[in-house]
Amino acid sequence: MEPEVFVAALVDSQATSGTEAGERIRRYKFGDAELSLVGTEEEFTDRFHDIYEECAIELSGRSLDNAHSCSIVPRGEGLIEVLFAGPELTHAQAIASKLVGDAGYKQLDCDLLEWGLFRSPTGQLLGVRSDVLVVERADRWQWIVANLAISRVLGSQPQSIFFHGASIGIGGKGVAIIGATGMGKTTLSLALAARGHNFLSDEAVGVQLATRDMIPFRRAPLVRPGPASNRVDAALGGPRQSREPRQCAPVGELFPRAVVADVKADVVICLRKFAAKTEFVSFRPGLDTLGYLNPLFCSMMLGSPAVRAMRVLNFLSQIDCYFLDSASPDSAADAIETLMEA
Repeated sequence: MEPEVFVAALVDSQATSGTEAGERIRRYKFGDAELSLVGTEEEFTDRFHDIYEECAIELSGRSLDNAHSCSIVPRGEGLIEVLFAGPELTHAQAIASKLVGDAGYKQLDCDLLEWGLFRSPTGQLLGVRSDVLVVERADRWQWIVANLAISRVLGSQPQSIFFHGASIGIGGKGVAIIGATGMGKTTLSLALAARGHNFLSDEAVGVQLATRDMIPFRRAPLVRPGPASNRVDAALGGPRQSREPRQCAPVGELFPRAVVADVKADVVICLRKFAAKTEFVSFRPGLDTLGYLNPLFCSMMLGSPAVRAMRVLNFLSQIDCYFLDSASPDSAADAIETLMEA
């Protein structure tokens, strides 16, 4: 679609939050906030539910004070329009721009006030403002809408902080496993879940700052091809080949002993590198180690950069922090069990 035509569609944006015939509504709880997903796009809502089913709550239940909605409206000309509603987020536009930028979109010049205009690597256009997103259906709009909706919900909880990582309970203690994409957070958290440890999340570590209580964020992990623990491989029907798509792994079905538990964050483990030998190196959190800790952008928008950094460092100063160099998923799981039993 030509930019001029797309910009005209942004001008005509008419998304409303009302429920129409045939629309499906599903509610989910993420931390201390809820998200209502509304729309007729069954492929999207079904896929979202398959992944976040364990976060679903009853439609008839009382709404939380911090309640958000995401309404998906198909439009002509192959466009999807999405309306976000809920508590006002002064940093909503920044969250959206960062998310689409990280997905490879390049920002274009746009004369419309309040709108940001982006083009994907494959040429599709996307427009976003604080409460509306418009995207071409041909693009990976489902991933963008799902992640933006969740980011808005997490970003509305200043009493908590969220990291890109996994969280596990071992012997009544909470472990945050943090690392960059591809470092094995999901692989390692599933290896520990397969051993019967409490599985809280594999994608976002949530911690209430005042109490250090870890926030469950259970989804069905999407497992990449590659090394996995022997028990996980067996549960998934054998090793995945390099060209296979990610496999959905519903933890509650595969590992029924890996239930949620109330735990406090006691240890942070930063996955540093793959190595010939699995070993820990303890470290003291400081400005020089913040790059390893990977707090989610949506939970780092309050205050100046110095204030944001101090929020993270104050939390980490209360717990033990380690780098982990990993030789294999099973050896890393062995090492974490030994560390937590010490």
